[in-house]
Amino acid sequence: MTLVVEAIDKASRSVILKNSQGEQTKIIAGDEVKNFDQIKVGDQVIASYTQELMMTLKKGGGALRQRVDSSQQGTAAAGQKPAAFEAKEVAFIADVQQVDLKKQIVTLRGAQRTVRLKIKDPEQLKLIKKGDQVEGVFSEAIAIAVVPAPAKAKK
Repeated sequence: MTLVVEAIDKASRSVILKNSQGEQTKIIAGDEVKNFDQIKVGDQVIASYTQELMMTLKKGGGALRQRVDSSQQGTAAAGQKPAAFEAKEVAFIADVQQVDLKKQIVTLRGAQRTVRLKIKDPEQLKLIKKGDQVEGVFSEAIAIAVVPAPAKAKK
């Protein structure tokens, strides 16, 4: 997603952003936003978000349910336009509690919570049985960067 900086109020650290449909949103940049003074009207704010889930079926189960969380963060260096990223990853082993072939839903019980997942491929779903386990990794990341306004073309 790309937004354009429409207005800046340095006293309140607020920024008005406009999307491609012309809709405006006001945000307050907290103290954690470094280099706020580098933001200029016309700059672009680029945000991206990704998610990924990879799982492997462990027939018969038997391992302990577990969850291991990890994360990374980063921000822009002094003097650069504001930017930041955060990436989180959860590695897990979960028990298969229920398989609903009709609704294509599998219920997994992990170390901290129970989730229901829709499985798109019915042939893969047929391989999963109550009592099996799933080993997997869930990852998500968000990155936000302010980039200079594009140069205006000369006529």
